[in-house]
Amino acid sequence: MTLRALLDLAGRLLRGLPETLWVEASIIACKAGRSGHALELVEAGAAPGQGGALRVFLSRQLLARMGAQLGGPIDPEHLVGTTTTLKIGPHWDARYHLGGRVLDLGREATLSLSRHRVELLRQALRHEGLYDRQRRLPSPPDVTRVVVIHPVGAAGHADVAGELSRWAQAGLMVVRCHASAFEGEAAPRAIAAALRDAVMPLAGSIPDVVLMVRGGGARSGLETLDHEVIARAIALCPVPVIAGLGHAIDRALVDEIVWRSCDTPSKAVTLVAAIIRAPATRMRQHGTAIANLAREQVDFAALDLATCHADVGILGQRALSLADTTLAATATDLRVVAASTRARCCALAIEAQTLLAGIAANATARLTAATQASADQHAIVTGAVSHRLATADDGARACAGVVQAAAACVDRAAMTLAHLHDANATAVRTVLDSASDALVATEAIVSASSLETQLARGFVVVTDRNGTMLNTVAALHGADTITLLVADGDVDATVQHH
Repeated sequence: MTLRALLDLAGRLLRGLPETLWVEASIIACKAGRSGHALELVEAGAAPGQGGALRVFLSRQLLARMGAQLGGPIDPEHLVGTTTTLKIGPHWDARYHLGGRVLDLGREATLSLSRHRVELLRQALRHEGLYDRQRRLPSPPDVTRVVVIHPVGAAGHADVAGELSRWAQAGLMVVRCHASAFEGEAAPRAIAAALRDAVMPLAGSIPDVVLMVRGGGARSGLETLDHEVIARAIALCPVPVIAGLGHAIDRALVDEIVWRSCDTPSKAVTLVAAIIRAPATRMRQHGTAIANLAREQVDFAALDLATCHADVGILGQRALSLADTTLAATATDLRVVAASTRARCCALAIEAQTLLAGIAANATARLTAATQASADQHAIVTGAVSHRLATADDGARACAGVVQAAAACVDRAAMTLAHLHDANATAVRTVLDSASDALVATEAIVSASSLETQLARGFVVVTDRNGTMLNTVAALHGADTITLLVADGDVDATVQHH
């Protein structure tokens, strides 16, 4: 038998093999050719130089098809050193003997190529500044417009939709849903298109957040979420994207790119609720701080008012004591003047009675001496009496003058007391007006210290992407992106370090 006949016989015998076989082997070499790559296989687990060996061909068409499934070009060189299963179509060639064409790769090889492709994509996104672009977006100040991207008929979306619909019925937000394929060759571009449509205006403005939700399932279902077009669509989305993909252990590239990643759709909804509650929590804290400040200012003003009230009381008491002392002295003076007047009147009366008694004693002798002399003396006595009586009348008028002077003194004391009373009332009103002005000034200070007033006056609040206030140059140097909060909204800015 010739050698050719022997090889033909061997070929006829090997052609009895099945058309396709799944073979487990280790790939030890990969050599590129014009239309594909030649892989050298050895028996899995065999020592070097022992066991069988086989060379198979991996076509460029199969690599292109696998690249489309995995989301980008793949390099078979990264299969070297892996042990996997390969679907092979065996064939016999008289020159090269037994060989085969690779028709498909097993799960292990696919995962190895996928991990390498994802790592290359991750490096490219970092180089382009897209890897953490979503995480640099600031937290929404409030959530009133939500867009949900979900698989058709997914159970995880049903839970999310029920919760969001209750919020929408309560008037808290507006919700729009986009159903998309999450598996299959068309899924990556469908999800990317849904992400682009998600930022379309909703209720007159762009959405506040976008939710990507998907229920649990096999790990293979997450391979779509490692696709480059989805990663780039998420990174370029101007709205924070929250992922709830239903896998607590396995993570896809999407989980690294999105603004926030949650294990389940329900946790994604819980995160939205936390964002909604955040402004109320901050307002409650600010309100408590303002109330405490106002309470302190009121306490200080009340203390000042009490001090002023005590001072006014002391001044009033002193003024009343002085008025009482003055009135008592005036009354004493009046009593002295009245006693002196009474004593003078009594002396005049005694003098008149003595004079009349003397006139009566001398009247008989004078009448006996001479009638004319008596008549003259009578006239003289009458004149003297009239004069004395006139003098007595002057004493009565003097007493009346004293009484009038005493009344005038009392009136002056009453006027002085009234004047002191008016002065005390005016002082009290002045103190109360001063305290009222102090309270009004305190209220103005409290009003001026509010955040809205400061922003309206032209001040700017600078925060980082986590909403933390930056108030020093060192803090600004530590941030790449900042948010400027002004009176009518906020503006994102980038810090230029020199």
